[in-house]
Amino acid sequence: KSSRRRYLTFEPDTGGFNNKRMSFEIIIILAALSGRTLVLPPEQYMYLLQPKRGDKRKGRRQLTDYFNLTENIELMRHVPIISSEEFLQLEGGEDGIISMTGFNETWRTHLHEVSKSCEERKKSDVYC
Repeated sequence: KSSRRRYLTFEPDTGGFNNKRMSFEIIIILAALSGRTLVLPPEQYMYLLQPKRGDKRKGRRQLTDYFNLTENIELMRHVPIISSEEFLQLEGGEDGIISMTGFNETWRTHLHEVSKSCEERKKSDVYC
């Protein structure tokens, strides 16, 4: 058995809030049952959850905006949770799961940007 940490990454459901909630609940259960660290996707626009006037994040949201994940001690005991940005910092090196040695500086910079926030639009500079 490997001593290396194992992860579960996912893309959030693109439907409405209830679809997101139900699929996210299943993902948490999968992470708990498989003993993996859950990697949250980057901030992104969420369907039907429109930004309010003066929103500094321009409508981008993270699942932690709607679910109390990182402050829930009982949940964290069973399912370690990290952000995409943390995942890239932990596993994006030469000895990590994601070797970045084959990427030039432009691509490495782009990967770090989209690990923080991205869009589903293919014409976007920060496409997921």
